[in-house]
Amino acid sequence: MTIDKQLKERIDQMIGATYMYRARTVKVRGYSQVDNEVRIHTATTPVITTLTGLGDTLDEFLPVQGDSSIVTGGGGGFGGNALVMQSNSNTLTDLEGVLMDNINKLKEDPAYIGQAKEMANHAGKIIDISKTKVEMVKEMRKANQL
Repeated sequence: MTIDKQLKERIDQMIGATYMYRARTVKVRGYSQVDNEVRIHTATTPVITTLTGLGDTLDEFLPVQGDSSIVTGGGGGFGGNALVMQSNSNTLTDLEGVLMDNINKLKEDPAYIGQAKEMANHAGKIIDISKTKVEMVKEMRKANQL
């Protein structure tokens, strides 16, 4: 048994692209098949699935916005058209939009909670860095007034 033509095309489109998969960011490097097992090779550990479960597994790979590769199709819990919002801009307004999108996705699909937690964790770090920058500017202003 071999990989279905449509699924093979989807995996081929994923190679070289970055995705959120089960609350972690992965870059797809390739794939291989041995008997009924399919391995999707990433920069870290491979994702292992069966031929029959491959479509559902591919639906769990959420493309990062700004990436040129978009995975569509399939049923899956994410409707096949899910998209992880990752802001490339440095504004807090954009960050707020990303977080609101995640809240809306959670309302639609509670299975998204792992990715949402990871995004919230990163957002908290970005906010902490922004607070540190503000404090640094305040201290620099004080130092210049002396």
